[in-house]
Amino acid sequence: MRSISILPGEAILMPPLALSDDEMDVIRRAAEPLDPDLRSPFLRTVVNLLAGEPEVGLGTVARACKAAQREFWKPPETARAGIGKYAR
Repeated sequence: MRSISILPGEAILMPPLALSDDEMDVIRRAAEPLDPDLRSPFLRTVVNLLAGEPEVGLGTVARACKAAQREFWKPPETARAGIGKYAR
C-alpha cells in the first residue's frame, strides 16, 4: 500500500490507485471546506467509491467527491432569525 497526503500533516494508507494531478486537485479542493477531522474519512470514502469503478477519470472523481461531500459536509451555523449582528 502507498500513502497519500491530501493536506499538510495528513497521510493515510490507501490501496493503489493511479490518479492524475488534475484528479488529485479535484479531491484536494473538495476536501478543503470540510472540517479537518473529517478529511481523512472523506478521502477514504472517495477512494472506496473510485475502487468500484471500472475506469477512473475527472468526471468519475468529481462524482465520487460530490457523493462523499453529501455525507461529510456540514453547513456553517448561521445567525438566528430576528437577531441582528450587533445583538450577538
